[in-house]
This record gives sequence, structure tokens and C-alpha cells, in this order.
Amino acid sequence: MTRMQRWGLLIAVVILLLNTAVPFLVSRQAALKREEVGAQRELIHQLIQLLGGYVDAETGVRGFMLTHDETFLAPYVHGRGEVRRLLPQVARAVHSQPEQKRRLEKLLQIEHPVNALQTQRIEVLRRNLPIDTASVIQGKRYMDAIRAGIGAMDADARQRAAVLAADVARLDRWSRIAVAGMTLLDLLLIGAACLLALRAIREQRAAMVAADRANRHLLNEVAQRNETMGQLEQHTARLNEVIATQALLAQSALDLDRFLKLVGDSMMRLTPAQGVVVQMIEGELLACRAGSGVGSSLIGTWVEQRSSLSGLCIAQEQVLASSDTENDPRVNQEACRRAGARALVVAPLFQAGVAVGVLMMVADHPDAFSPHDTQTLQLMAGLMGAALGYQRQFEQNQVLLTGRTQALAALERELSRRERYEAELVSSRQRTQAIIEASHEMFICIDRDGLVIDWNAQAAAVFGWTKDEVLGRPLTELIVPERFRLRHQDGIAHFLKTGEGAALNRRIELPAMQRNGNEVLVELTITVLHHGDTVEFPCFLRDISARKRAEQALLNQQQTLRAITDAIPALVAFLDATQRYRYWNGQYLVLLGIEPTEGQLMVDFMGKDYYERARPYVESALCGEKVHFETTMVALRGTRHIVSDLIPQIGEQGTVSGCYVVSWDVTDRKQQELAWRTLASFDTLTGALTRAFFLEALDLALRRHRRSGQPLALFYLDVDHFKPINDQHGHAVGDAVLRGYAQAIERSLRESDVVGRLGGDEFCVMLDEVRTEENAIAVAEKILAAVRMPIETESGPMQISTSIGIAFIVRTQRAPDQLVALADSALYQAKQIGRDRFALIRVDDEGSL
Repeated sequence: MTRMQRWGLLIAVVILLLNTAVPFLVSRQAALKREEVGAQRELIHQLIQLLGGYVDAETGVRGFMLTHDETFLAPYVHGRGEVRRLLPQVARAVHSQPEQKRRLEKLLQIEHPVNALQTQRIEVLRRNLPIDTASVIQGKRYMDAIRAGIGAMDADARQRAAVLAADVARLDRWSRIAVAGMTLLDLLLIGAACLLALRAIREQRAAMVAADRANRHLLNEVAQRNETMGQLEQHTARLNEVIATQALLAQSALDLDRFLKLVGDSMMRLTPAQGVVVQMIEGELLACRAGSGVGSSLIGTWVEQRSSLSGLCIAQEQVLASSDTENDPRVNQEACRRAGARALVVAPLFQAGVAVGVLMMVADHPDAFSPHDTQTLQLMAGLMGAALGYQRQFEQNQVLLTGRTQALAALERELSRRERYEAELVSSRQRTQAIIEASHEMFICIDRDGLVIDWNAQAAAVFGWTKDEVLGRPLTELIVPERFRLRHQDGIAHFLKTGEGAALNRRIELPAMQRNGNEVLVELTITVLHHGDTVEFPCFLRDISARKRAEQALLNQQQTLRAITDAIPALVAFLDATQRYRYWNGQYLVLLGIEPTEGQLMVDFMGKDYYERARPYVESALCGEKVHFETTMVALRGTRHIVSDLIPQIGEQGTVSGCYVVSWDVTDRKQQELAWRTLASFDTLTGALTRAFFLEALDLALRRHRRSGQPLALFYLDVDHFKPINDQHGHAVGDAVLRGYAQAIERSLRESDVVGRLGGDEFCVMLDEVRTEENAIAVAEKILAAVRMPIETESGPMQISTSIGIAFIVRTQRAPDQLVALADSALYQAKQIGRDRFALIRVDDEGSL
């Protein structure tokens, strides 16, 4: 290597190192910045979800406070779950940001009192106690603090993400500049390398041309010698393989299948064949008896002799070859395509000078076989012909010997079977007798004359007669009461005459007599056994006296239970595992006017509407859970509020067989609770909503506004110069003025509009879906005109006026009390410009006030 080449190589290495290091470092810094941007965006998303969780929880609590409907607690539970899930994620995200970490710690200080306050309000409502207004205000303060804290964290995260994004853009520009510079250096390096390479190529090309000529001559000489040596080695190997195969065939002469398999495998080794097939003559057909390679898939198939090359080979008794089966009319082309054969050679197999089959080798391409391959096939066919004759004679002798052996074995098996059958019959009789003796049921067998021929130990224990005492005696004298004896004798006589018996193969209950003269109630089953001309009547009896006494006691207990449940002023029923009625008390008829029927489905009796509401609770009870729920039901006295308890019936194995349903009518209590809530919701003097409930209504309207995007208007009103009225005429006149003032406002509004009294002479009005500012202004002018009408008081008619502050809300995320403050500021403007008029503020968070 020359000095110039060494310097060029060193410069190239340096450029390559720069080409790798500079873009890598710049890209690495950009990637780190992108990861920080992604982390800040994920934090923003988590903060939005966290605020949504807090808002959902507070919405659920407020909805539950207003309606006392448990379904409003679903968003509460979901929101609290989101808060618990997201707070640890936000904490991890701001761990390395001191300012954000400080804000999160302040938020966590608020989290515990917020959760406790919401839980307390839900528990108070569930106990039907009034909500403290201070608790509501405190909850709103907490929510404002949470919104402010999360908003500050969101703003900081957005600012940080913007700064990082700018850094990423700057690094991307430097990365492009570095890539462009390195690309230019690479082009210069490549150009220099090309010049050096061209110079070296010109010097070496002349030497290579001369060397190539000499090498080609030597390669030709070596190829000719290798071809000659290969042919000699192949011929020697073929002869050695044939000799070895002949030795193996001699060892397997008595096993034809193994013999044929060895021939096929040897042909696959000695020739280029992809498959070898042995076909044997079966009448007018050739059956594939054995195969190797692709020929194994043809075992068990048949071809006709007259339409195949194999048949022609047998007919001409000579080796035939087809170099291309697609163009040879002698072959069965359908069979060749099935086997994938494009070239084949067949040789006849002779046994005692008669052709009995063919040996065939196939290949998947034309002109596959050489004359050496054909000679190998002929040699193998000759070996197979000699073995086939010996094998056929051996098989005939084997068939005769096998037939005689099988006949002797069959005779021995028949003798053994008869001996086993006789032994099993004796054992079966002994086993049956032992079972009867050990049975807990009484067993008695009588003959056609009614005489006892068998009597087990249980019968002796119950009736008091031993087996030796009863055998051969009439059954009627032993256990049949005297009043039934004639009927018993007539029944046997009727069966012997007609072959029919009313009591046969049935379970019947009747009294039986013991030795001491006492009667017991038994369950009797009688069957008939025929042994030739002999007839026997086996009887199984079970003492059911104790069971009958228990059934009667249970019936008495059920009657007592039904009397008790009928007296309870509640619906009591039992549903089985398939939700079918199995028991119900008389209150169903009293409350509903109808009763279920035995086995009637709950959905059919109670109706689909009620069933769909109750089905989740019923399914939970049938899964083993005790359930309490409240719903409504249509009864004789109209729609009723029903509180139900579902108590599962769990067996010893832990399986639920059904559930008890106990339902109470709590309509009167609900109506009283509604009256109490109504009194707490409305101002007793004017009939307007109280401050707390007006703010709740405003909060719900704001949620609808954020979903639908429809504008709404908030009015803040008071009576102009109201204090002098109170001071000059007294509070009674002032109260009359406030009542008339509230009535004038109500007359100017729609039914859907909401009026609330915030305190003293200050009122708020919420107009939902006002669409335009002109509509809000028209309502304000209507209120101004209505208030100017004189109000009758104890001191005579009073002329008053009002001022109105309007917050026209187009788009906002502000809290209700913030919007009330905006409307109050608009009212202040109306006062400043002369009273008895209105002032309007447009609220749009994306624009300006």
C-alpha cells in the first residue's frame, strides 16, 4: 500500500466516524426531547381525565341530592374510581418537577376532605336527613380549588410542552444540516475512491485476461477426467448395490411384503426414480401391491390392463419404457398425472414361466432413465419372479395351517365361555339373594296359590314372623288385614285367568298387619316372573308410616306458616331457580287483585316492564347474594313504591334452589319524604327555589349547555330602593312586596325557566335555550314591565321597579357561583346607569366578557 493510499484510508475512516457520530448525537438529543414532550402531553391528558373524574363524582352527588335516585351514584362511583386511578399516575409524572409536585401536594390536601364530604352527603340523604347548606357551599369551594389546582398544572404542562417542542424543532434543523454536511463529505470520499479503483482496475485487467485463458484450458482437462472417473465409480457402486440387495432379498424370501419393500427401496437407490411400484394381476385388473417413494400413494389402487403400459408389458412379455407420458398413447395418462409420473419403465414378473405382475419405476421429468437403469430393473424383476413362486407355495401352506388352528381355538373359546356363563349364573343368583337379604326394603315372593316361597330378614324384622315360620303358608293369613283378603285372592285369580292385574308394576299404598295384630302403612310394588309353566309374584314393601307422619307434620307446619305470612302486610313469595312461583301469601290478592299460579314465570305474572327492572337483582339472589332494592309497581291503588328483600335459599352442598321475596309498600313514606324535600327546596315566602337548590339547578343546566352548545341566560334582580320600604312601612309590607315581586317575575317566564331567591330582595332567573341575546333582552323587558304594576299591601298599592343584570352565556367552563357573580356585576352596572333597566354581559371563554 502506497503512502497516498494510507492517507486516503485514514481520511475515509475519520469521515465515516463523523458521519456516524454527529447525526447520532443530534438525533439522540431530539429523541430525548420528544420523550419529554410526550410525557407532558400524557400528563395533560391525565389532568383532563382527573378533572373529569372529580366533576363526574360531584355531579353524581348533586343529582342524588336533587332526585334521591340511586342511579345518580353511578357517575359518582365512576368518578371516584377515576380519581383513585389517576392520582398515582399524575404523581409519578410530576415527580421530577418541583413546582408541579408542590401543586399536586396542595391538591392531595384537598382530596381527603372532598371525599369525606361527598360520602357524608350521600349517607345523610340515604338516612332521609336534610342537607346542610354550609356543606353544599363547602363542597363548591373544594371543587373550585380542585379546578384551579388542576388548571394551573395543566397550564404549566402545556407551557413546558411548547418549550420542549421548540427545542425538538431546533434539534431537527441541526440534524438536517449535519446530514447534509456528512452527505457532501461522503460524496467527496466516494469520488476519490472511484478514481483510485479505476486506476487499479486498468492495471489488473491485462493480467487477469491471460490467467483466465490458462485456467479455462486446465478446467476442461480436469472436467473430462472427473466425468470418466464418475462413470466408473457409478457403475461399480451399482454392481455392489445389486449384490448387497440380492443378499437381503434372499434373507426375506418368506416375508413377501418385506421382500417387495426391499426391492422398491433398492431401486430408489440404484436409479434416479422418484417412485417404484409393484403391480399384481387380479383378473382383468392390475392391483398395486407395494410401492416406495411417490409409488407408496398408489398402494391399494387399480388400473385396467388393456388401457395401461403395464398391461401391454404383460401381453408382450418384455420391458417397455415411456420417456414422456404426456405424449405416449400407450399409458394411462390419468393415472400418471395422479402419481406425478412423466417417465416410466415397466418389466414383467414371471412365476413358473407365467407373467403375474409388473415392476415399474417412475420419474417426475421426461427422459429420466438410461439403459443402465433399464438393465437394473430387469435384474430386480428376475429376482422378484423367483421369490414370488416360493412365496405363493408358502402362503398356501400357511392358510391351511391357520384355518385348522383357528377352528381349534374357536372350539376352546366356546367351551370356556359356557363354563364362565354357568359360573356367573350361579354367582348372580347368590349375589341377588344376598342383596335381597341385606336390603332395607321388605321382600316377599309368593307362588300362584298365594303361598310364601321367599321372605327376607327385613320382612321378618317388620312383621315379626321368621322365614322358617312363613315358608309354605298363605300370605293372606300373615300380613293381609281381614278386610282385604278376599280382594287379594280375587286379584291373583283374575291375573292367572286373563294375564292382567291392576296392582302389577305400580307403587301402591295400603295397610299391612304385623304378628301382634298392629297395622302399619306400607308402599307395595308387585311384579311377575314366569319360569316355564311356573308363575311367581315378587313383592317389595317399604314401611312408610314414619314418612306419612312427617308429611302430615310438614303440612300442618306449612298451614301455620301460610297463616302467618297471610297476616303480614307484605308480599311474601318463593321463586325457584328457574324464576317460577312456588309459594305466595294472600297479600298478592289484596295489593294486586290477582295471584300467581303454581309454576308461573315471574316475567309472565309481574309483566315485562317490572321484570326488566327487577331481573338483575333476582339473578344476583339466585347466585347466592342477599339483595335489597327499591322500584315501582302498578297495583290496585295505582303506582306504588315497593322495597324488596331477596333472600337466597342455599342447600347443604352450597347450591341455590331459589330465593324468598319479601316486598313492602312504602308509597306513603315516599310521599312524606317528597313533601319534606319540597319544603326544604322552596322559599316559604315567595315560592322560589332556595339559594342552594337554585345553584344545583344552574349546575345541571350548565352541564346540558356544555353537551348541547345551546346558549343560556342568567338574570340577577333586586327591588330598587327596597330598604326604605321596609324602614317606612314595616316588614309585613316588605314581605307582601317580595311576594308580589316574585309573582310578577313568574308571570313573565316560561314554565321551564327557574327562579331562585338568593336572600333578602335578591333573586336569580335561569333561562335555558334562549338561543339569542335579543330573546334574553325581550324577557328582561317583560319582567321590567310586569314589576312596574302596583302591588297591593296593607298600606295600599305600592309602586316599585327592578334592575336586572344579565349574563348571556355562549360558551363557558366557569362554576355556577362565578356566573352568579358576573350577573351581579351586570346588575351593578344597571344600578349605576339609573335603575329600572338592565345591563348585559356576554360570557364566552374563547373570546372576552
